[in-house]
Amino acid sequence: MRIRFSAPRGELTNFHFLDSLHAALVNGWTACGAKGSHIVGPNAANWSFGAVGTARPKGFLLKSVVVGTEAGPLDQFIGQLRPEKLRKSSTNGDVLDLSAWHRSVEDLPVAEEPGVATALPAIMLSPLALSVRGEKRRWHTDLSEVAPYLNEAVNSRLSRLTGREVRLDIQADRLYLRANPHHSTLVRTRAVPGARPAFVIGMLCPLVIRGSIDDIRSAWTLGIGEKNRYGFGCIGFAGRRP
Repeated sequence: MRIRFSAPRGELTNFHFLDSLHAALVNGWTACGAKGSHIVGPNAANWSFGAVGTARPKGFLLKSVVVGTEAGPLDQFIGQLRPEKLRKSSTNGDVLDLSAWHRSVEDLPVAEEPGVATALPAIMLSPLALSVRGEKRRWHTDLSEVAPYLNEAVNSRLSRLTGREVRLDIQADRLYLRANPHHSTLVRTRAVPGARPAFVIGMLCPLVIRGSIDDIRSAWTLGIGEKNRYGFGCIGFAGRRP
């Protein structure tokens, strides 16, 4: 299941660190009765979120939040997740209160055709994060360079999360990459006392994702790439505004 929380018209929310929004969502899950070990940590259940808005030097203007979960203990709670439960006052100065926001269910916008692989034209609602193999805390910044093993990276992670073999084919928009060679963005994830903020670099590019309807649904609810539970890799349907 996947849901979206949207700000009332003209009432966007500003925050500086993605960890603050993550913490607000954790508060929402626990208020519904979910166990902390199912939300965070190495044994957490399958869930993801994406922050939709505009990044600025003075912070992120948030206009909606997409939350998804699949095949796990959080399935029974996502239907109870409500905007009034999404609040967080952080020591880093961020104050988030989404209690006046609107909630809606986001169904997968493609239908299965018997005998035909399903295709989803997609955009990245939140940046696609892929770490550089063998190099700690380094992130890919160019999808053109990642293309040869993008499918392997996405499929291996989704296969591990879902417990079945996922076989998606993901193609980045070459014309977009040619026109936008600098398509990565730095996301400040949390404040670090006495040091520069921690960050993750992710990439933004239109995609076409092909595969079985079940595999595409998993990408829709769980995201693609890495750090999905921390706000990265959330996809949207390219046929409508994010």
